[in-house]
Amino acid sequence: MMFRPRLADEVAVRRHWVDGEERLVLTLVAGADAGASAVIGAREWEILQCADGTRDIAGVLLAAAARGRHCSETQLRAFIARLEQAGMLCAGPAAAPAASSAAPSRPRRPLLQLPNYRLRCDGEGSCCRLYPTTTFSLPEACRARGWLPQLDDAGVHEARVFTPRRGAQLLPWQSRAVSMHNGRCAYLDEAGACRLHSVGGAGAKPQGCQLFPLTFVDDGRHVRVSVAPECSCVYRSPAAEAGAALLAVGGSDELPAAAWIEPARSEVLITSEVAVPHHGYAALRAAILAQAAARDDIAAWLWGLAERIERQAPALAAVRGQPGAGWSAYWDDCLAGAAPTQHHDGRLARRLARATSEQRGWRSGRDFSVRALARVAASARVKQKFPAGAQDARDEQLYLRASAFGDLWLRAGQPPLVEALRQRATRMWLARGMHRLPQPPPDDDPAWAHPLALVEALLRSGGMQTAP
Repeated sequence: MMFRPRLADEVAVRRHWVDGEERLVLTLVAGADAGASAVIGAREWEILQCADGTRDIAGVLLAAAARGRHCSETQLRAFIARLEQAGMLCAGPAAAPAASSAAPSRPRRPLLQLPNYRLRCDGEGSCCRLYPTTTFSLPEACRARGWLPQLDDAGVHEARVFTPRRGAQLLPWQSRAVSMHNGRCAYLDEAGACRLHSVGGAGAKPQGCQLFPLTFVDDGRHVRVSVAPECSCVYRSPAAEAGAALLAVGGSDELPAAAWIEPARSEVLITSEVAVPHHGYAALRAAILAQAAARDDIAAWLWGLAERIERQAPALAAVRGQPGAGWSAYWDDCLAGAAPTQHHDGRLARRLARATSEQRGWRSGRDFSVRALARVAASARVKQKFPAGAQDARDEQLYLRASAFGDLWLRAGQPPLVEALRQRATRMWLARGMHRLPQPPPDDDPAWAHPLALVEALLRSGGMQTAP
């Protein structure tokens, strides 16, 4: 049977303009090799788009020639073999989603918002230059191209500024990923302002951008609304004299369609082998929130708490059937016996060093995310665990409060709770180290003032957890 290749749906393609040179970065986003990437040029990308799963090698050559992209069969077979060996190809055309007349269901619950917190965007555009992509729906992409048709000639050629979120074909039902210019969203200007916002108001931006950094997790009774602690404006907001309430609506049925609500869980995985009913976890969440403010070193306390919970895990079976009060007493005792502990994670340091080296190979030196990642990697090499300074302590309190209140460690892709606690501790230590590196930051970018936001954003978006 003839092989009719196409780029697998588990591959994300992102266009990067690096110092004026166009590069397409292919990254596996699922499976054992998630994070593996390959960099190709514009010519190779156009040829790859001809491999749509309906053409064999000869058909791909003909389709590419019709686009003015000629190559030999030997060259194409070598290119296809390289991607196939990397696990980035599959066979056959992509299937259209099943037609459905019903809108996807979502829980109708009251919103429970992070208390005593008002958000004010700092307008620095940090969130638009730290992540691998910004996603647009098809209508949002069409609207953006209409507002700014000259940008990368997108008004005439959609493919000049957008790539598929997954795979190689820009299909109508798929969301789009916008191009990046030296690590910045194509619609971000040099001053850090969104061009779409400037010409069309806040409503001209994709809904995902309008909602960021809000998070939504269903706890079975409410939808808990918090903030992802990975943007500097999240940390600056508590000191702001004015700001907006997180949301002006009161129920989950009033949220925009783009607001992803993490589904409710009947049980929560505490260790890799032990789960507790959700009301048991809720008692632990309440205990963490109540006790965190009194801790001198939140990072050491979280690491010690993870070790204490893990040691006590066999006893959890005895309290599984207890009501909320029984769980509260159990967790209060557990937290009281948690001894502050410090730990150096050499595995994460190695992953950061590898990621920094790989990205320097193709990213621009003007790319802020590369400079930030290099500074995080430098901090990871320092084995000393620094105490929290005044700025660190303020940021860490908000970081933990937002994470715990919003159940951010229950979102998809997160590890069992004890490992999530260790991850938060590790990120706090990394941020403290960034303040104390002998070399100052390479520039005066205001984002350096809150390194915990940089650590959180870069590690999460890069898929770099503390596991090897």
